[in-house]
Amino acid sequence: MAHSAYVFLDFDGVLHRVGGEVFQPECLDYLADALDPLPGVCLVISSSWREVYDLEALQDFLGPRLGPRIVGTNPVIDDPFLHQCRYHECMAFLADSGAPDAPWVALDDEPGNYPAGAPVIYTNYRTALTREDADALRSLLSARILLPNAPETDNLAR
Repeated sequence: MAHSAYVFLDFDGVLHRVGGEVFQPECLDYLADALDPLPGVCLVISSSWREVYDLEALQDFLGPRLGPRIVGTNPVIDDPFLHQCRYHECMAFLADSGAPDAPWVALDDEPGNYPAGAPVIYTNYRTALTREDADALRSLLSARILLPNAPETDNLAR
């Protein structure tokens, strides 16, 4: 199946509260529920966990509903002078995958990781992913899949 869009996924502050239970089941369910109607959407791990665990372990962590959607991890760009490094890592992944213009959305809890206007759903690290965040993700993905050349002005800080 062709990938209709990519979700760049952070873990800490997104799939679990910072300092809380790792991989909160409700966060995994919210994300899976948001993606279920969008079968061509795949996940790319942007979390720093990609530097410690291999792809198979990352897939196992996310379980049977989300694990199979993981198609890769961002490359690590180690440049202390590069601003919004996570964004540049996402763009490098898309370029390396031969899909530089593919629709994408990021799920992250740190606004400093992306430039203003980037298609990002920002979660609150104290609560992690909520049902409302997941609904916003599904809406934004749907819009970007239907209108893939839409300007990147979809930044949704929470």
